[in-house]
Amino acid sequence: MNPRTSQRVYAAGNFLLGILHFIIGFAEPVSRGTTHMSESYYFLVIAGLFFGVATGFLLGSRWVVVLTSVPLLLLGVMFAFLITGGGWIWGPARIAQTYTFILASLLIVAFEVAGIISIIRLTRKPGGDTPSTGS
Repeated sequence: MNPRTSQRVYAAGNFLLGILHFIIGFAEPVSRGTTHMSESYYFLVIAGLFFGVATGFLLGSRWVVVLTSVPLLLLGVMFAFLITGGGWIWGPARIAQTYTFILASLLIVAFEVAGIISIIRLTRKPGGDTPSTGS
């Protein structure tokens, strides 16, 4: 696959994940029938990070991608560990839901790691990064 095409695929994937988290961020308090948005802010911040990663891919800026996807990586790993611990508390009745959330978190982490590696390869300078001796 063409490197520019892969960057567009990563941008589209992050954009879609951003839209999904944006929708969840506004749907969560509506489903409860309250205007309290404490958990919604979490989803809206994640949506903003996904939109930032998508923008970085579209602009070809490795720093924008890295600075916005590293928090997503950390949140994904943290969420997987928290759900694993919660699975012990919830017990076997919710085991399918537990595994679904863990798998989704780890897939997002893998997607972001692949995106970081891809943007670093794409934006690497052709001469290497060796410093000149100044002679």
